[in-house]
Amino acid sequence: MHLKPIYTNLRTGQVKLKEETLEKVKTVETDQCSRFVDALTHYECLIAEGDDPFHDDEILRSYMSKWDGPEFFTALGELQGKHVAEIGVGTGRLAKRILELGCRHFTGIDISPSTIAKARLNLKQYNNIDLIVADAESYTSTEAYDVIYSVLTFMHLKDKRKTIANIVNSLKPNGIAVVSISKQKKVITCGNRKIELYLDSAANCAKIFKLNGCIVESLIDVVDFFTFPNGEKDSTYGQVATTIVKAIKPLDSYTMALT
Repeated sequence: MHLKPIYTNLRTGQVKLKEETLEKVKTVETDQCSRFVDALTHYECLIAEGDDPFHDDEILRSYMSKWDGPEFFTALGELQGKHVAEIGVGTGRLAKRILELGCRHFTGIDISPSTIAKARLNLKQYNNIDLIVADAESYTSTEAYDVIYSVLTFMHLKDKRKTIANIVNSLKPNGIAVVSISKQKKVITCGNRKIELYLDSAANCAKIFKLNGCIVESLIDVVDFFTFPNGEKDSTYGQVATTIVKAIKPLDSYTMALT
């Protein structure tokens, strides 16, 4: 399965899903993809190729909902007036929805400079945002957040312990972290590129949150029920596409001893 579909920018400026993309999205493996690249190179290439999920059409929004659909937004809770951060902000696809829900301030972090540049363009109407080029494994925030979330990013992060520790340290007391841990192959393909992933289970990520003093409120399995416009189903249809981990940072260090 592709990490992201391939897009074509039409002269109207709209981004439409090409018919052949439906087949590409369903393809798990291909013999033509032989060049391994890291996540930074991959996302820099996607921008150069014109890929911008910010302009997803209805089909793609539906496809992506297996990772960040209603279950994910329910886990985020009320965002009005909150200081929110996204790890792996991309071009701002989710950020726009979060800002529309009334968050007080939004911070987006991404390892790709070109992706952040595109996000700045897409979100230029908002004056309550910070977009930062940084590696989530090493980034240390000077701010404290009410909510930190991440979708389709943890699979690129090798050191989950360090990343989760950074997340917890960046949360306010009683702040929440919501992470969508997707089910993926060890290697994904996109065009002529192969990208190796650093997979981990949602259960283990939940354990790491607990080791960092958090209360894990829920682990929610989201099943893939996406159907292509031609009526066909993805190869993962009926299977768990992602598990949403929701963790809460206690108000004090003694809370965990009582759980």
